[in-house]
Amino acid sequence: MFDHILLATDFSPPLDKLVDRLDFFYRFGARRITLLFVRRVGYPSTISPTHLPHYKELLDEMASHLREQNWKVESRLEEGRPGIRIAEIAAEVDADLIALANHGHSSLDEVILGSVATE
Repeated sequence: MFDHILLATDFSPPLDKLVDRLDFFYRFGARRITLLFVRRVGYPSTISPTHLPHYKELLDEMASHLREQNWKVESRLEEGRPGIRIAEIAAEVDADLIALANHGHSSLDEVILGSVATE
């Protein structure tokens, strides 16, 4: 089936529910997770590194939690447009599945898919 999940996070509460359900994929052979946070950067802005250590710490905490559940985890901190970077990184790491959580608080398409998934 699939072995490698790209888990894109924005550190929102819906992600906790998604992480709690990852055991479903583990039972069907998934063993690796690339944990990804994409810091949204819009043009024309400059990249400010001020919050990057905080995001790295959050990724490390989540990776540690997933490792406790027997996952092999690599974490990545990227910048750009999340929808585009998630797809690029998924291809780069050869992920079999992309998982992301949904806030569900905007237009109908975005309620179903989320703004990043829609992009």
